[in-house]
Amino acid sequence: MRRTSRLFFHIISLGLLAALSACATMNPFAELDTLRELKRKQDIYIQQQKTQLQQRNGEYLQLRQQSESRIAALENELKTAQAERQKALAERTRREETLQAANTQTQQRAEALASDLEYYQNQNETLTQTVADFQSELQQRQNAIAEQEKKVADLQASLESAKASLEKQQSDTKSVTAQLQEQKSKAASLEKDLQQAQKDLSEQKSGQDQTQGKLTAALEKAEVLKKEKEALQNQIASLQKTGGSSLPPAPTPVENRELHDAHTLLKSSFRPLADAGYAEVLRDERGLVIRLGVDYLFHPGSLTLDPAVLPTLDQIASVVNRSSSQYVEIQGHTDAQPLVNLPFEDNWGLAAERANKVLRYLVEDAGVLPGRIKSSSCSQYRPLKADASSLNRRVEVIISPEP
Repeated sequence: MRRTSRLFFHIISLGLLAALSACATMNPFAELDTLRELKRKQDIYIQQQKTQLQQRNGEYLQLRQQSESRIAALENELKTAQAERQKALAERTRREETLQAANTQTQQRAEALASDLEYYQNQNETLTQTVADFQSELQQRQNAIAEQEKKVADLQASLESAKASLEKQQSDTKSVTAQLQEQKSKAASLEKDLQQAQKDLSEQKSGQDQTQGKLTAALEKAEVLKKEKEALQNQIASLQKTGGSSLPPAPTPVENRELHDAHTLLKSSFRPLADAGYAEVLRDERGLVIRLGVDYLFHPGSLTLDPAVLPTLDQIASVVNRSSSQYVEIQGHTDAQPLVNLPFEDNWGLAAERANKVLRYLVEDAGVLPGRIKSSSCSQYRPLKADASSLNRRVEVIISPEP
């Protein structure tokens, strides 16, 4: 652009010089006017060129500033891009490391799972074999139980035979005891005679007027009595030995043995109820006593037996029905609280009705014979503890050999 302007300026200058040369030959004043006109045009042109140059310089400066700003922005963008690239590379490296670690963990986990799978397979095989062994052992134990049941039946038969023999021996023991008493009485009489003979002997020794014959007779009589005493003592010792060590002790009565067996059975069966505070099985002077809490027997606020207690009553009835020599008394007990919204005059009626409810179930549903059972009311007057209402509210089932 600058080269074109300069060329144009040189062309005009040459044209002016040529015009001046032509005018110089014609008129000196005309030449002067021409020069002035040329100078004016040249000044105008120069001024235009300066104005254009200033405009172009301004445009150049503006363009330069824009370029520098753009370069600076691009440099900032480049730095930002480089920083982001570094950050992305770091993130990529971190993710690759994370993926590598995860891959390693996954591989280790897969190996561990494979090992666990193999272990559980082995365990399964072991358990399968153990179950088979247990089944075989169970079958053997069932066979052993069957043999034991057979032995129990044989032993029961032997027990019955032993019972009969024991009763016979008991009868023999009574006979031997009677003989022993008779021999003891005879020995006491002989002892008395011996003492009298010794007294007579002493008197005979001290008496000077007694004859030697009487003394000899007394001595002989004393010796005979002494021998008879020794013989009787030996006989008594023999009878005691025969009646004591050779004969078995008197057996426990059948009814006491039945109570003992029933006590053992019910105490074992009712242990969960006893632990929960619902029941208690004990022996006292009345016989076998089963205490059942009212809160366990009846629905709250009513006299209807709770269905959950019926198996307990059935088990008591089963024990009672095993023997025809046992009798049952159902006793009702209350606390000292006054009655509220109940159709009874006092606690006597409430305790009696509770006992009757249990009695009716045992007779009508559990099969206990009516002639072997009765009920009674103790009201509030036989408390277990003075300040324990829940313990005092109870029904007692008393099993004894006495009606």
